[in-house]
Amino acid sequence: MVRFQRESSIAPVGPLCLDTRPWKEGSSSTDLFSYRPLWLNIVFFFFLPLHRLLLLFYHHHLLLHIILIFSFALLGENYYVSAFCPFP
Repeated sequence: MVRFQRESSIAPVGPLCLDTRPWKEGSSSTDLFSYRPLWLNIVFFFFLPLHRLLLLFYHHHLLLHIILIFSFALLGENYYVSAFCPFP
């Protein structure tokens, strides 16, 4: 015998689900993540990874500047300038 589930218990599939039902007060945490609004899915799946990627490159950018400043302090002005100028 086939048993049918209620429609409200079926979670939408995919990262950009179009189910925009509002959250109900007193709902469980599984309901909170099963029925996210579309704008929140866009934040979770696009902006947060993009933000982490930017922080990764920004961290390396700061690290590069720290290395260049220490090279300027230890080896002198000419070495520091040559890091920016491709020509001798």
